[in-house]
Amino acid sequence: MEFLKKNWGLLLCVVVFIALMVYQMMQIMKYQKEYAANEHTVEEADKWFKSMNSAGWKVTPNENNVLENAEIAMANKEIAVGHSEEIQRQLVKRYSFTPTLPNNYVQAQEELDRRLSIITDYLLVQNKIQWNCGTPIGGRFYTLAQQPEPIPQSDFPNIFRQLMIYEKLLHHIVGAGVKSIYTLEFPRWLVINEESDYTVTPIIISVEADAPTIQNLVNNLSYDPTMLIFIRNMDFMVPSSTSPDAEYFDIVLQRRSELDQVLAAKLSAAQGNNDRMGGMGMGMGGGMGGMGMDMGMGRNRTMGGGSMMDSMSGTSQNIDAAFLVPEDPKRQDYLIFRTPRLIQLNLTLDLLEYKAPES
Repeated sequence: MEFLKKNWGLLLCVVVFIALMVYQMMQIMKYQKEYAANEHTVEEADKWFKSMNSAGWKVTPNENNVLENAEIAMANKEIAVGHSEEIQRQLVKRYSFTPTLPNNYVQAQEELDRRLSIITDYLLVQNKIQWNCGTPIGGRFYTLAQQPEPIPQSDFPNIFRQLMIYEKLLHHIVGAGVKSIYTLEFPRWLVINEESDYTVTPIIISVEADAPTIQNLVNNLSYDPTMLIFIRNMDFMVPSSTSPDAEYFDIVLQRRSELDQVLAAKLSAAQGNNDRMGGMGMGMGGGMGGMGMDMGMGRNRTMGGGSMMDSMSGTSQNIDAAFLVPEDPKRQDYLIFRTPRLIQLNLTLDLLEYKAPES
């Protein structure tokens, strides 16, 4: 005990040393386990690389200490980026409108006036189009061409770009055979929806034509090689009637008119036959002539003669609602694509245009 009291510092150092030795041994054992696990992982990875190399994947480093497949991947990436940029350029070239811009607002108004004159001549003179829109031909373009205020030069690209679209749509409408135009406008005017790679321009079209013409118009808009159009909405109307009842009576009136024409033709043919028979009877003797007269008189007594024809013409013009069902309408009378009836087509379109990469 006397030794411990005199050498307690040495004893403390021994205790601390022993504790440190134990801690070091524990750490060495821990690191040995981690080393063994890592060594096993390295061996597994080495086996995997060898199997990949034997399969021809070329994952061994080259003389620059870069994996060969990494170089191949980078080269493929450059090829893919090049193809993507080329496709983008082709889309921009095909599905976008790049107008030629005037130098100032005076030239802009003169150009608008000149092109609207060409459009007017194309519609009214060359193709006899019925322009039923509530605005003059050209709509807001006409307003811009006539306004006393100068047009902002910053609006030139959008104005003349939309004018190109306007002209192209009119050529599609007229080329399909449409003769009545009710609406052709850009509801948001110069405002367009900006997306990442493209823009969207809303368009509203309303025309009137028969079913084949409507079908041609929709097909032409869908298959245009330079306009990428998405049909947002499509409505059909029969403008000759404002209600199902009115449409029904239109069909009935049409049937009655056809029947009246057939009946009038039969009466006219019968009148001609009787006249010819009466003339033959007069030439062959009194007896035959008398028979002809009796037949004619009998016919007049039975059918009313000329008064019946007058009654028919009056009836075809003023038909009582109680007698409007001479022939029941057929099912196909209600199918707009199987009748010659005019149809009003209301289209809501989205025109997509791709933007150049630099923009």
